[in-house]
Amino acid sequence: MNAAPAVAVLVWFGAASATAQPAKSRRPEAVPDTHGSQWYVAPNGRPDASGGANDPWDLATALRPPRTVQPGDTIWLRNGTYGDGATTFVSGITGNARNPIIVRQYPGERATINGCLTVNGAFTWYWGFEVTNLLPARVSTTAGSFGGLRTWGVLVNGPGTKFINLVVHDADSGFGFWSPAQNAEIYGCIIYYNGWQGPDRGHGHGIYTQNQYGLKHIGDNIIFDQFDLGIQAYGSSAASVRNYAVDGNIVFNNGSLSGQLVDNILFGFSGSMSGIRLDSNYLYDTPTANAGYSQIGWSYGGFNGDALLTGNYWIGGYYAVDLWNWQNLTYSNNTTYSASGSLVQLTASNGQTPGSYTFSTNTYYGSGLFAYNGQVMKWADWKSATGLDADGQMKPGRPQGTWVFVRPNKYEQGRANIAIYNWPVTSTVAVDPSAVLAPGASFEIRDAEQFFGPPVVAGTYNGGTVNIPMANLTVAQPVGNVPVQPLHTAPEFGAFVLISK
Repeated sequence: MNAAPAVAVLVWFGAASATAQPAKSRRPEAVPDTHGSQWYVAPNGRPDASGGANDPWDLATALRPPRTVQPGDTIWLRNGTYGDGATTFVSGITGNARNPIIVRQYPGERATINGCLTVNGAFTWYWGFEVTNLLPARVSTTAGSFGGLRTWGVLVNGPGTKFINLVVHDADSGFGFWSPAQNAEIYGCIIYYNGWQGPDRGHGHGIYTQNQYGLKHIGDNIIFDQFDLGIQAYGSSAASVRNYAVDGNIVFNNGSLSGQLVDNILFGFSGSMSGIRLDSNYLYDTPTANAGYSQIGWSYGGFNGDALLTGNYWIGGYYAVDLWNWQNLTYSNNTTYSASGSLVQLTASNGQTPGSYTFSTNTYYGSGLFAYNGQVMKWADWKSATGLDADGQMKPGRPQGTWVFVRPNKYEQGRANIAIYNWPVTSTVAVDPSAVLAPGASFEIRDAEQFFGPPVVAGTYNGGTVNIPMANLTVAQPVGNVPVQPLHTAPEFGAFVLISK
């Protein structure tokens, strides 16, 4: 069967609505002019250094920061490892909305924070470096969420901060993205292998987040193979979960390191949630595992306000997506597949009814089973019971063809994430990168599941399509002793990063 043409997807989110537009041309986000001073940090830097290229600071000093660092400046992290796994680096760096300070990996080098980065300062962009924990212990004798054995990756408290194209892995959790970080963003990051095994279950998420004021953006990240959830927006009644834009993320097989696929995405809160926007996310749980799911709303949650779910791919799982207790819910242009479980589980209780919901132009594959208020039913009965999905399509069995999505990176020209659903399980898939690369550009394509390994494709772009291998791919090895070794999702699914050189 012929592969479907590559699809480039561009989604713009606003605070109150989401609008999808075709990606004919996509310019990078307005990156601050680097007219400010340039400062340097190195693993062998000193607190009494000048911060110059030949006299770099140590990282703790740079993050304090020295008084010489001003809004609009750039702090370059040079090659090497910072910290010993138990180290917590605390950043008080503060720029302003017009002139953020940029903390960035020096071009062509690999800067690694071995420990935790805690961000308390505002309006600073953290860009391109690695955060991990190289201590070996991953199995705890303590049950519960406080039994971790290593540091978190990045703890975010600073408003107006951005975390761009970081690689965050093998920490207790990848990101803690907390309420004080109003109008902050996690974008283009690769987040994997975070968490630990307790005597009760796997713990530790890719992103754990809460929010009340302003808009949090989680966009174009690749999040996979945690011990527990991929994205968890969750909290007790003392917390808040509202005002999120979640778009373009590739999220798959979370929970695998503990041996049980769980939520790729959970928005679950004992109170009321509102302002939840999910658009053009690409999710995958290995369909033959008959495990995993995503939950937008929660069986233990309250009476929720509004959610907008458009253009998402909810693929695999015991059930594909679970929707709970929304006053206003839009579920449109989504593609959903579960081989044997419910495609959608919809609950409208507390006096709520589907009469205020919009379900339109959705496509379903697989079992043909749906659930409404706890009752499992077939497609025709679902439409009759809910009054929804009048123009939806139900296609029994496995999806067909090859689905390819190329998402240009809004901060780095020539960079993009690529998601491939390879239903024919061919050994290669043709991808069209012309929305990202100009003919004559040098490039490489890296497998997100082995990001620091050799590129799977490299060369000069001559126009047209590029073949990405989908067979015989290997995964990176987790740090330390994990209960279950990860398996590559190829040839059926893959996530890749295109980088121009």
